[in-house]
Amino acid sequence: MKKLSILIIVLASSLSAGAQSGYLGSLNNVSVSFKAVPSIRTKYSVNNSVDEAKKSLRYAYMNYELAYSRVFSKKIELGFGYGFSSMKAYTHGLRYDAVETITLSNGQTQEIGTQLNFLDDPRISLHQFTFDFRYFRLGSLSPTGKYLGFGIEMGTAGISDTKDITVGKRDEASSSGFFSSKYDILESQIYNVGSNTRSNYVQVNANIGRNYPITQDLILGIGMTFPLITTFSTSTGLDFGFATSSPGNQFNDDSHLNRLVSYTTKKYKGISLDLTVKYFF
Repeated sequence: MKKLSILIIVLASSLSAGAQSGYLGSLNNVSVSFKAVPSIRTKYSVNNSVDEAKKSLRYAYMNYELAYSRVFSKKIELGFGYGFSSMKAYTHGLRYDAVETITLSNGQTQEIGTQLNFLDDPRISLHQFTFDFRYFRLGSLSPTGKYLGFGIEMGTAGISDTKDITVGKRDEASSSGFFSSKYDILESQIYNVGSNTRSNYVQVNANIGRNYPITQDLILGIGMTFPLITTFSTSTGLDFGFATSSPGNQFNDDSHLNRLVSYTTKKYKGISLDLTVKYFF
């Protein structure tokens, strides 16, 4: 009888401990995160109705993530998620080398090279999958309070094959300011993006932050993510044109713009400020 009583006490204690872990007894949650990588860089757009190009400041690269995580102990939380971003490519300081074939009066043909600017930055879509580990520290119990974490992120970015890019020549600025400038378009051409405009990456992240209880079901998280190691791979076309270290960085008609995608992704995958809303069930 005494042994049975001890067994009942042990089982009751175990069940009680399990019920008290997590957030008010809930171990599972889904979350929505808004991640911003600060950026004081330029972006270009075109107003075709008035033949005008515009250069303006890009304040941040934004990413949106939907995730699921589970509390495994008083200090550990594990999760995985899917993230998406639609961003303008970074083309400042780049050029596009076009070749035009003309027919001379004697019937012979001649190729003439022209250096053009990107007038309207192509839009790049980024898809990513993440796996995150978080350790709650300094007396905090998962999933509330202060935490440190690590994550593995795998993603792919690319320009849709159905999209075109607008290149051409800009006149001197018709209006200029700190936040934006406008230019008349002297010449413009449309090029099809083509195929293989894609870049893949794998990244190891560290993150730090704090979770604040809001209601019985909701937690608000504020944190930062730091990229530790990032590796990029591109498909065919890597050796054409563009090289960030060379003067007059360039693309041409043979380039599939893989490097433009990879270059923009590198700009995007910096230190981010994270705001997360968690719902426990």
